Amino acid sequence: MTKTEIEGILAQPFSMLSRHDMQVRKLLSKFHDNTEATKRSLVEAVSGFDVHLAERVRAKHKETWSKEEREWVSLDKVLHPEVKTAFGLRFCPLPLTEIAWPARKLGVAILPT
Repeated sequence: MTKTEIEGILAQPFSMLSRHDMQVRKLLSKFHDNTEATKRSLVEAVSGFDVHLAERVRAKHKETWSKEEREWVSLDKVLHPEVKTAFGLRFCPLPLTEIAWPARKLGVAILPT
């Protein structure tokens, strides 16, 4: 495969690609040479930062949450009340006493509305 063919595959919209071209594009996106993205993912892995924490915790049943996840959810309920969990349960507002301790731990100021 030539360089011009590969550039053509990358330039085309995904819906216009043939089956073979889609496979090539998937391989190019998985095995890329983007050094910035590689550095960023390495820094996130070393620092322990999880970019998918919100999705994973919201998808779990509340009875399986760890202590840290419960603290995170208590803040998430206040910051994002419009978000639903995977089980279709809407976050209900909590009393300030339930969110004050995790907020202090994370250094977040909670102002009354």
